Amino acid sequence: MENTGAPRYRPLAVAALLLLGACRHPLTILGEGDITSASGDRDCLLEQYQAADPACTDNSVRDDYVETYFAVPRPGWHFAAWGNYCPGVQPADQCRFEIDGESAAQWDLDSAPPLQAYFRRDVSSSHSAVLMGHSFFRPFAQQLPIDAVAAGFSGHQQQFFSASGAGGAPIALWENDGPVRDSIMAALDAGGMTLFGMTYYPDSFNHALQGYINWIDYALRNNSDFAVFIGLPWGQQPALWDARTYKRDWVRFEEQTIHPLIDALRQRYPQLEFYCIPYGMAGVELKRRFEAGQLTDVASLIGPPGGALFVDSNGHAGDLLVRAGSLIWLRAIYAVDPASFDYASPYTLDLGALANRVMNRHDHRYDAR
Repeated sequence: MENTGAPRYRPLAVAALLLLGACRHPLTILGEGDITSASGDRDCLLEQYQAADPACTDNSVRDDYVETYFAVPRPGWHFAAWGNYCPGVQPADQCRFEIDGESAAQWDLDSAPPLQAYFRRDVSSSHSAVLMGHSFFRPFAQQLPIDAVAAGFSGHQQQFFSASGAGGAPIALWENDGPVRDSIMAALDAGGMTLFGMTYYPDSFNHALQGYINWIDYALRNNSDFAVFIGLPWGQQPALWDARTYKRDWVRFEEQTIHPLIDALRQRYPQLEFYCIPYGMAGVELKRRFEAGQLTDVASLIGPPGGALFVDSNGHAGDLLVRAGSLIWLRAIYAVDPASFDYASPYTLDLGALANRVMNRHDHRYDAR
């Protein structure tokens, strides 16, 4: 690899990622919490961040940049992850920078991403959910009540409705005047829903958006306080693409389609919470490891559920992918740490660590609050 002169990784340091100039390094807070500093000179409290205080927006850097930041949640919240830096460091709520002034001065300041501290609201009550989707969504919806109860959310209740392929998209279910649509409407009419989960199927942006709008408008007739998530699966026909292309297209799709969809829905319904569950990245990452010869828990890319990553050429999930994606669902919905979730895993691969890797690297602006 070409030596660019960038500072190198050090334990609990993120120098190699900083790309920082010698003037400022913004601090960003998502959720409710504070960023404090070991020096006491770089604290960014929640109220300061909300007021666009220069302590957060500028965070001036002079000469050597040596600092340890601490994420301190407010009551009713907990620290979830750092964004842009410190993935997987321990202790998880600390992020250290250790860069000499000469190295820092080599980098363009304007290209430096902020340090993000993402805080998640504590989840103390079980959901009453209405979920609907297609066959890439179905196994995770079916596993959710099992995992929720095992994680201590014994009151979890849900109704799940599905149709195959494009028929499971929100707009298709809305336009299909039949028993599945009637059943979904009846579930929403009953009221008391706290979680509304839907899938995505490739479509024009406006057509897809209208499907979510139709269902949310209908749900609001008898439900007022609920969260909405869009579950994003992996791409179809996984054998047709190499791992790099497969990942590139998935990331591009999430950033250019799913995030704008959520932005549009947040703007239209400011009283509701919207987020994305990026469980499709589990399929992307497992495919990458399989192609690299790093996945010993399956013998083939396509084959029987217990021995392959996908069960058919279209890309339906094998058992390993279902288990990995289900842990991502559990963390996204109930804020359960997959690494500490007590379940009997038959796999060599640490799926809890994989799920945390996916969620920690996800754009936290599109996580649940």
